[in-house]
Amino acid sequence: SAGPFFKMMATQGGTATGMGKQKGDLYTTAITLFTHRHAMDMYERQVATVERLCRMYVNGFFVADLGNLCQLLDIMAGLVDAGREEFVEALCEMLHVCALPFVKEIASEEYRNFPALCDTLASLGRILLSTNRAVALAAGDALEKYAGAEDEAPATVSYHHQVLEHSKMTESLASALGDGSMQDKVMLLQLVRIVLELSRTRDLAVVLVESGCLLAVAQALACGFKSDVAAAAVEALWNVFELCPEAVAEVATEESVGVIKQLLDQLLSEGHRAQDKELRNELLVLVTYVANTKEAH
Repeated sequence: SAGPFFKMMATQGGTATGMGKQKGDLYTTAITLFTHRHAMDMYERQVATVERLCRMYVNGFFVADLGNLCQLLDIMAGLVDAGREEFVEALCEMLHVCALPFVKEIASEEYRNFPALCDTLASLGRILLSTNRAVALAAGDALEKYAGAEDEAPATVSYHHQVLEHSKMTESLASALGDGSMQDKVMLLQLVRIVLELSRTRDLAVVLVESGCLLAVAQALACGFKSDVAAAAVEALWNVFELCPEAVAEVATEESVGVIKQLLDQLLSEGHRAQDKELRNELLVLVTYVANTKEAH
């Protein structure tokens, strides 16, 4: 009978006296709406509940709730990929909140929720492969912000990097990059910016090499010196080469060397702005690294 289900839904709609209880109930309500056999086609109510959840957590999702959040992200991303366009806006709203720092109620909470953090980052990585461009871009922005965490303490940034490494989201990032020749330059820039944030420490530089991201980043240099993609790609490659010299051999393929040469030729013949000259100098550093590896000969 559907009677008990609808009675339960009526009592979970925010009648709790405490704000914490109210928030917990709303997660339960949202997940139940998506998973219960009597509610799976209640699309308008599902969207309205997710939008209400985002308004309630407008300053960031709580670390303690990441298990529920991850479940909702996976469910909604699956629906969007199945062609349910009505969920796109609500999912993007959730991802925009994910781009904010996760809220800790006590200092040690992030450390005690390591698996849930890894699962959430892995989910965001999978959403990079969404068939919906707006959704994929929003997931990319959230990942870039988490990897950057510029305003956080060094210990927090270091912990974020551990989460990123163990989440294996770079496997999804590599799949999204493909061979680096995608026509959507806005999406390509977002992906290369994630690589750039991950390229700043040796451990993550090694992960980028192992996941196969670097050849795509090198190929992205073909966007040309006037593109923001090329500048981000050059900086990312330089970071990785400096921190992980063995990575140079991965990039020193005939095709990649050809792309680097093409970009350098463009800069020498057409790059007259100060920023072009700066990019040229940075590219020459990459050329030096590549020229000094036997794989390039």
